[in-house]
Amino acid sequence: MQYLHGNALRRLTLTVLNIKLLELGLKGQFPRGVENCTSLIGLDLSSNQLSGTLPHNIDKILSFVTSLDLSFNIFLGLILPKLSNCSYMNVLKLDNNQLSGNIPAEFNQLTRLKTFSVANNPGHCGYPLKPCPPISRKKSVSVARVFKSNDELQQLRLRVRLISSCLT
Repeated sequence: MQYLHGNALRRLTLTVLNIKLLELGLKGQFPRGVENCTSLIGLDLSSNQLSGTLPHNIDKILSFVTSLDLSFNIFLGLILPKLSNCSYMNVLKLDNNQLSGNIPAEFNQLTRLKTFSVANNPGHCGYPLKPCPPISRKKSVSVARVFKSNDELQQLRLRVRLISSCLT
């Protein structure tokens, strides 16, 4: 069993551009030490056993990230609307976790997004997925409406099926 702690990442220099730590059996929460890598453009922590909620200031930690892959972990909670502040994002993979709620309407600001995957998160809701509970319905927006203005989006994974290209 391996663990990923902020202390291990503190030793990294500020010139780190990509971190790929996939399929290492890592456990624990999202590694906060990543915030010391201020030039980071790619982060792949997929296929581990990382858990807990995503940091509330994830947009500050990952300011310049173009590719974020947190798929196949055990992250839970909501997809944070603050991820929409990561304006350079091309790839966002959050599939196969325990995330819940709506896909934030703010994601329509991610105009560079080409690949977006939230498949196999049992708590996701809102059209075209299952309806949200009454408390969440107020903020429910269709996924097609969220990404309608994004001409760059090439892949959208909501379930096991893949919806490609145009969402208009």
